[in-house]
Order: sequence, then C-alpha cells, then structure tokens
Amino acid sequence: MTEYANALLVVLLALDLYMVSTSRLDACIRASALQGIVLAALPFVLVGVGAGSSASDVLHLGAIAAGTLLVKSVFIPWLLFRALRDLGSTREFEPFVSLHLSQLVNGALCGAAFWIAAVLPWPTAGASTMALGVGLATLFIGVYMTVNRRKTVSQVLGFLVIESALLVIGWTLLRQPSLILEIGALLDVLVAVMVMGILATRLEAASDGEQPVREVGDEP
Repeated sequence: MTEYANALLVVLLALDLYMVSTSRLDACIRASALQGIVLAALPFVLVGVGAGSSASDVLHLGAIAAGTLLVKSVFIPWLLFRALRDLGSTREFEPFVSLHLSQLVNGALCGAAFWIAAVLPWPTAGASTMALGVGLATLFIGVYMTVNRRKTVSQVLGFLVIESALLVIGWTLLRQPSLILEIGALLDVLVAVMVMGILATRLEAASDGEQPVREVGDEP
C-alpha cells in the first residue's frame, strides 16, 4: 500500500470517531459527506492506476468513483439535511450510552478490529492489515452508532458508516472492480429510500394537519 492509501484510511477512521463522539447531527452529515470523498478516491490508491492499466479499467474505476461521490457526498447528505430541517432539532440528546463513555467503547472496538485484522487468515494473500483494520473498525463503529443512537437520522448515518466499511473491506480483498462491490454500492439507494420514507411520513402528517411525531430528544 502507498502512503496516500494510508493517509486516506487514517482520515476515514478519524471521521468515524468524530461522528460517533459528537451530538451535532449536522456535523455528522458533513463528516459523512467527507467520507464519500475519501471512498471515491480510495480505489485509485488501493488498486493503483499506472502505465499498465487499461483504458477500460481506468474508466470503470472513474465511473464507480463518480457514482460514489455523487450519491454519498451530494445526494444523500442533501436528503439528510432536508430531513434534519423537518425534525426541528440538530442534536442527539439522549443516546443509550453517553458520548464520553462511547469514546472509550469505540477505542476498544478499534483495538479489537486491528487485532482481528492481524490474526485472521484472510483469503487474499498480502491483504493490507492497515486497510482491513480500518475497515473492521469502521464496521464496528457503524454498528455501535446505529444501536446507540435514538434519532432516525443518526441511525441512518450509522448505516452509512457500515456501508463505507463494506466498501473498504471489499476493495482491500478484491483489489478490482467487481459485481459484489457494485451491489454493495446499491446500499446507498436503500439509505436514500429510508430518508425519503422519513420525509414522506413528516409531509403526510403535516398535510393532514397533525402534529409530526417527535422522536426521543426532540426539542419541544
């Protein structure tokens, strides 16, 4: 792996830890959009594009990167910000585990992830322990974020983190564009449908003249 790949992986993990340690939902959405930029660039540094690469390979990687950037950094954040405006609250007030304790928990999860990445016999010879460790840490943090947060937007963000982890692990093990990775990218479509479902529920309640259902921690 190149130093550029290591730098991108460190940025990705730092964004994971930031998202799980802040109560500001708008900041989490921006961090998720930055993750989309990192994931769009990651295939180029993990797979490598050099003189021996064919034009079709470069085009394929470019199409995947463009799709990732458009969906994860533009479309889904736009939907989430719109849902956040409808919620009327920009903070996660009552997670099941406090944010201070969550930092210790996620530190332990990161340590466990890198240990698993180092000891497991991965099917791909020469797979990067650094990339697999970051991928597993991102997966664990995403799962923790999904189950620990109460607001729907927070849970959707946790699902996005899980999807980011699957992309990192997939690119690390496969090292080439594949149907599995492209199917994994379709999880973004599921996230978009989830957010549009939130918006549709709010709009339907507003059109019927009802008070929108508030989530736990919403401001009165």
